[in-house]
Amino acid sequence: MRAGAAAAALAAAAVAPSAAAAELPAGRAYELVSPLASDGQDFSIAWVRGDGASAVMLSGGNMNEVYVSRRSAERWTAAPIALPAFFWAQRQATYVDATDDESRLLMRHNPPSASSPTHLAIREPDGSWRDLGGPVRYVGRSADARRVVVEPTSASATPYAEIGRGSGVFLWDDGQLSTVGTDAARIARCGATVTDGNGLHGLRQSGVSSDGRTIVLTSRSCFDADSATTLQPHVFVWRDGQTIDITAPLPGEPDSPSTYVGNAVDGSAVFVRTAARLVAGDANGVEDLYRYDVATGALERIAASLTDAGATLHTAIASEDGARVWFVARPDPAATTDTLNVWTRGAGVRTALVAGAGSVTLSSIANATQLTPDGSVIAWTGTTQAGGLPVVTGTHLYRATAAGGDAVCVTCANGNTVGNVTIANSFADSGLPRRRMSDDGRHLFFESNRALVPADDNGQTDVYGYSDGALWLVTSGRDPNASAIAGVTARGDVLFRTYAQLLPWADDPHQKVYAAWIGGGQPAPAGVDPACDGDACQGEPQMPPAFAPPGSATFEGPGDVDEPEQPFAPDANPRARLALAKIGATAKRRLGHGKTIALTVRSSEAGRVTATVRARIGGRWLQAAVARRTFADAGRAQMRVRLAPRVRRELARRGALRVRVTVQHRRGVRAVGTQFVLRASHAAAGGRRADA
Repeated sequence: MRAGAAAAALAAAAVAPSAAAAELPAGRAYELVSPLASDGQDFSIAWVRGDGASAVMLSGGNMNEVYVSRRSAERWTAAPIALPAFFWAQRQATYVDATDDESRLLMRHNPPSASSPTHLAIREPDGSWRDLGGPVRYVGRSADARRVVVEPTSASATPYAEIGRGSGVFLWDDGQLSTVGTDAARIARCGATVTDGNGLHGLRQSGVSSDGRTIVLTSRSCFDADSATTLQPHVFVWRDGQTIDITAPLPGEPDSPSTYVGNAVDGSAVFVRTAARLVAGDANGVEDLYRYDVATGALERIAASLTDAGATLHTAIASEDGARVWFVARPDPAATTDTLNVWTRGAGVRTALVAGAGSVTLSSIANATQLTPDGSVIAWTGTTQAGGLPVVTGTHLYRATAAGGDAVCVTCANGNTVGNVTIANSFADSGLPRRRMSDDGRHLFFESNRALVPADDNGQTDVYGYSDGALWLVTSGRDPNASAIAGVTARGDVLFRTYAQLLPWADDPHQKVYAAWIGGGQPAPAGVDPACDGDACQGEPQMPPAFAPPGSATFEGPGDVDEPEQPFAPDANPRARLALAKIGATAKRRLGHGKTIALTVRSSEAGRVTATVRARIGGRWLQAAVARRTFADAGRAQMRVRLAPRVRRELARRGALRVRVTVQHRRGVRAVGTQFVLRASHAAAGGRRADA
C-alpha cells in the first residue's frame, strides 16, 4: 500500500473501520522473533516486555526449553535460559515473570513428587538461583522483584509449614519469608487473598505496588462462632507491616461484602465497590464505587452523581495510574439498558455510551477488556447495541475514548454484523496478563475466526489489527492452522505466533513467533538466502503430496492395513526427482515407541529438502515431526525424525494412528510420500482402539 493510499484509507475510516488488503500497513514489516531452526519444535510466547526489546518463548517438542529473544538493529537473537540443578525436570520448567531489565527472573518448576510445576524459583542478578518453595501461586512483585508475593495453590495446600498458614498470603522480601495481614482480626480469623491475584484486563494491577510496600488484600468469607454470623469479604490495604480495613462500615451500620476494582500501580490509590456505608454522605443504600487515598486514608464516592439518582452499578475497571475508572450502570430499577461511564479525577463522571438492546460488560477475566495505562481509551467485547452502532449478533469488539469520542464497533467493517472475536488469549502460556493495545490507544489487536477482510479465507482464527480507524489483517489469512496474539508493545508493535511462512527464508514448518514491527524489516540471518524478489517476498506455497489420500484416511482401527509406499512422482521436468525409501516394520515399531528413525531420501537436484510426518487425530492431520537437509548435489541422504510427545501420548491412548510422511523439495520438485497405520504396544495403548 502506498503512503498516500494508506493516509486516504485512514481518513476514510474515521467514522467506521475499513476493509484492508492482506498486507501490513505502510511502515510495518514482519520480523522473525523465534529461532529460525526449530529442531522439530513449536514455539509459543510467554511474555513480551513493555518496549518490545525482548520476548520469552517456550518451545515444544522433546526439550520444551525456554528461550529469551532480544532485538537488535540487525535481528532477533534467541538463547535458552540456563536452569539450575535443583529443577527436577528441565522440560517441566515454566516461565513466570521478570523485571523490565531482566536482572531477576521467576520460573515455576516441579519437585520430584509432583507431575506439574508448582514451586517457584528466582534468578538473582549474579546468576544464582533461589528456590522459593511451594506449592504456591505467583501473585505479583515489586518492580525490582526484591519483594515477591505468593499464595497457596489451593485451600488445602500448606507450602510453608515452618511459619504456618497465617493469612494465606506470603511475602518473600530479599529471601526472608513472612505472612502478611495477620494483624487484622478478620484476616487472622478468615484468611485472605491478594485481590484476584492474576492482574486485570491486561494491566499491571496485581494488587502489589511497584515499590512492594503496599499489598491489597481481600479477606475471605467465614463463619464467626463468637458472634454466630458470617463475616463478609472486606478489602484491606497492607502497607509497611500495618493492615487497614478500608471497607469497614461506619459504626452501627450494617455490614456488606466488598469487591476490589483496581489500584494505582504506584500504590497511591485503591478502588473498591461495596454497598456498605463508608462515609457520612452515603445515604442511597446501594453499591457505590470508592477511591481510597493510601497516603491520607480518605475515601471518595466517585459515582455518587449516578447512584444517588437511583442507578445500580455493574462491572468496573480502573486505570493503572489511578486517574480514571470506567464502569457500567443501570440508570434506574425500571431501565432495561446499561450506560458505559467514565470517572476522571478532577472532572467527575461522563456517560460515554447508552446501550440499546444489548448490554455492556467489562469482564474481570484477564485481557477481556483493554484499557490504556491512563484510562483514556477502552476496548471491550460484547453484543452492545446503541445509537449510531450497528445491530449485531455474536461477539464484537468495541472502542471508546474518555475525551468524548464516539464509540465504534471495530469489527463491523464492510457491514459485518455477525461476529465471533476475542481479545482474551485462549492460547495463554502463563497466568500473566497480555497487553492487546498500545499505551496511546491508537493500535488495538484481537483474534477472530470470522473473515473480516476479503484476504482472510482460511476459516481459522487469525490475528487482526485496528490502527487509527483502519482494520487490517496481521496474519496471512491463508494458513490452515489457527494463529494467536503473543503480546503488544507499549508503542503498538504486535507479536504473534503462527504456522504460516511470513518471510520467504523462514521455511521451517513449525509454529514460530513473528512481530509486525513499526519501522521494522530486518535482513535474513547470515548464510541464509533471502530468496526474495517481487512476488517471491510473499513466501512459497506449500507443496501438496503427490498421492491422493484414500477414502479410509478418516478412519483408524484394528482392521486397517498398511498402504503401499508411493514411488516418486516427477513434475513437468523429468530430471527433477525425489524418492523415499520404504519404511520397514522395524522402523515403524521404533517410531511408535518414541525412538528416532532415519528416512532415506534420494534427490536428483541440489537444494533444501523437508520431510514432514503428520498424524491424523480428531479428524485433522496434525504435524508430528519434521526434518530438513540441504543437498549439496544430487544423491541420497538420511533424515532423522521422532514423534512429538503429544502425538506419542495420543498413540498410547488410542492404540493406533494413521500417519502420513511427505518429502518436499524447495525448488519445485514434486513431493512424494507414504501413509501407513502406526501401532503402539498393547501395554502402552491399554488395549484401546483408535477412533479419531
